[in-house]
Amino acid sequence: MKTCLPRAILLCSFLVAGFAAHASPHDDLAAGQAAVINALVAGANMHAPSLLDRARRNLQVARDAIVRNEFDRARQFARQALADATAAESRTLLVREARLATEPKAATR
Repeated sequence: MKTCLPRAILLCSFLVAGFAAHASPHDDLAAGQAAVINALVAGANMHAPSLLDRARRNLQVARDAIVRNEFDRARQFARQALADATAAESRTLLVREARLATEPKAATR
């Protein structure tokens, strides 16, 4: 007797992917907020302030869209906030790494 396990696994995979595609806009908003916090901790307010500000503005637009039940718009802006905050954090880390690379090495005793 043939097993239906491969088909069941495939079907479950499609179901999970479908649910993930329709994640709550609140989840996307939380991910964007976490990314902004990570960027702040990294120092993006000093090294990538325009990206950080754009991420914050996008989060606010996403919050406003959730209040108006415009969930697709909320998802779009929350995901853009996540991308902007991640870019701000990456830029900050690159700047800090470049500074460390150009600093003179401390003399060993």
